[in-house]
Parts: sequence; C-alpha cells; structure tokens
Amino acid sequence: MANPNPIQVDTPVVLTNFQIPAANKNDMLTLTVTVTLTTAGWSYVTSNQVFLEETDKYPAGTPNPVKLPLGRGIDVNGLKLLLETNIVLIYGAGGNAGGPPIFKYNFSIDTNTTNISSFDMNSAGNNVTDFNSQILFSQL
Repeated sequence: MANPNPIQVDTPVVLTNFQIPAANKNDMLTLTVTVTLTTAGWSYVTSNQVFLEETDKYPAGTPNPVKLPLGRGIDVNGLKLLLETNIVLIYGAGGNAGGPPIFKYNFSIDTNTTNISSFDMNSAGNNVTDFNSQILFSQL
C-alpha cells in the first residue's frame, strides 16, 4: 500500500499516517530532501526543520538533509515526524523577466538499500514557498 503524500504548500501541516513495512522494522530509516530548479538565472536558499516528536533532528539554516538518520523502524513506530522547509528563490541574472518559476520539492524516507516512500510537490510560483509535512509512523 502506498503512503499518501503529506506535503502541504504554504498551508499548515496535516497529520498523515505513514506505514512502515514489517520487513523494515529493524532497518535504519533516513530522510532526504531535494529541490529541483532548472530555470536559468534562478537559484535558491533553503532552511529545513526536522523534529521527531519533540527532538530537533536537524539544525535550521543548513543545506537540505541527505540520509538523515531517524531511527530504526520499530523505534519510530508511533512517533510523529515534522518536516518544515522554507525555500527562497533568488534571481541573480540581473532584471527579472517574468515571475518566479515553478520548481519541484521532494522528500523521501529510505533504508540503506530501499526507498520506502518518496513524495513530490510543485511550488506555487512564489519567491518564498513553505513546504510542510507531518507524519505519524506506524508499523505494518
């Protein structure tokens, strides 16, 4: 069964259930965030906040998390993960010809060898975009 997409764009989080396959109960789960911006002249700055329950897992203002350890499947069962990403677009090519481009935001939850779920969402075409997700881990 596929997990539903928990990403909200420029709106508050909505708690979404995330099922961990039984085969991954002893595997270390990791979180990776990627941004795909292909429009010439534009760049971006990100800030991510990652909380597992009330534990701050990732300092704000640092690059996107890559394979950030969350815990073993069995250990995160019943815990809430909050992921908030703020992205600011910057046009550095001198004189903006048109509005901000649409770009793709993705986060995935993986083990060392397997992708459990990956979620995509497009931006809303603003200079500043907030991507907000909250999931409740549950073991199958």
